[in-house]
Amino acid sequence: MALTLNKTILSAIIEKAHAAGLITAESSSTVALYQVSRYWRELFQKATRHQSDTLPGWNEKEHAAAKVITSALLFLAMEQCRNVEQLIIDTINAELRTDEK
Repeated sequence: MALTLNKTILSAIIEKAHAAGLITAESSSTVALYQVSRYWRELFQKATRHQSDTLPGWNEKEHAAAKVITSALLFLAMEQCRNVEQLIIDTINAELRTDEK
């Protein structure tokens, strides 16, 4: 199953962030960057290869990395990114070209 980032996931992430009180209509996208930073620190300082309490099918490192990604997606949504899927593809291709040089 492919993720459809532009149509379903981004709106769900925004709705959840609003419902959780993380953001409001007036919030700056900086809120999402602070969340990325918090989860990044969790990934490198606390997460282990032990089973996640929240997601038993995954280890803590995998779960923390996914939270970094979802926070980055929240940031892109708040910045009103036109096409997240294409941005990711273009970024990967640009990095591959850079690695070839």
